[in-house]
Amino acid sequence: MRQLRGFLFVMASAALFGCMPIFVKTAVANGGTSSSLVFYRFAVSLPVLFVLMRRQDKAFRPTLPILKKVLVLSTGFCLTPLLLTASYGYISSGFATTIHFIYPIFVLIGCVVFFREPLNRVKILCAALGTGGILFCCTPGAPGAAAGLILAFTSGITYAFYVICLDHSGLSGIPSFALGFLLSASAALISFFASFLDGGICFAMSPFGWLVTVFFSLSFSVGAMMLFQAGVRIIGAQRAAILSTLEPVTSIVIGILFLSEPFSLKSGFGALLVLASVVSLVALDRDKPNPPVPGPDLKTTAEYP
Repeated sequence: MRQLRGFLFVMASAALFGCMPIFVKTAVANGGTSSSLVFYRFAVSLPVLFVLMRRQDKAFRPTLPILKKVLVLSTGFCLTPLLLTASYGYISSGFATTIHFIYPIFVLIGCVVFFREPLNRVKILCAALGTGGILFCCTPGAPGAAAGLILAFTSGITYAFYVICLDHSGLSGIPSFALGFLLSASAALISFFASFLDGGICFAMSPFGWLVTVFFSLSFSVGAMMLFQAGVRIIGAQRAAILSTLEPVTSIVIGILFLSEPFSLKSGFGALLVLASVVSLVALDRDKPNPPVPGPDLKTTAEYP
């Protein structure tokens, strides 16, 4: 039952993250910039995460070793949305998302090369199906968008770094909302300085733009992020990476339903391959899940959401 909760956490997180291009495009259309949105995504959520952290464990105090690990982890955590949202300016958001989702392959490679984790046949099959599905979903835009491709591809590498570090950082004993608060605070600081490469923080948004930005922040930095962290703690980085390939499928569906984007048989077949990857992982992978973590993390994981 605990393993099933981990699967559901990651799948729900992927579904939420799949909606990100819509929020970004809407906010930018109402006066925002992509780098400012990344900053607001982390900064706006800090008061909510702080309250949740205090309610979850009032006795928690971060030590210097914990802060150092969080800072390392937050680099991949922050660079990923900065790179991905920047790629939207060169290529379509759907194309950028599919290129970004090469990251599960980097997660599998990183876990094998650096941590000697075994790869069974089911995981290899699921990774192949998911990658093949993403390639079928991929519909490149205008030629010459090399910058967008590089940005989206690099975002996949930085996110793989974050996923692997999250699983092997030794931070699993930290209460989930405390880790979320520390990561968001570090990422807000990094993205604040990074925003000056794009003209600085933007304040001249319409009221609707601000509403979308606040909802965007709370949905992803509190909802999707916490679900993903809880899922990785339960089922591990490799499984979480494969399950997250649901995100580009969500982006395609949302685009068809709400943005009137065209739907092709090629994209439909790709979506089916991704779904087959997820179903196969859930139904066939019988490796042991990550063991429960003693102490406060076991309590908070069981209680969330």
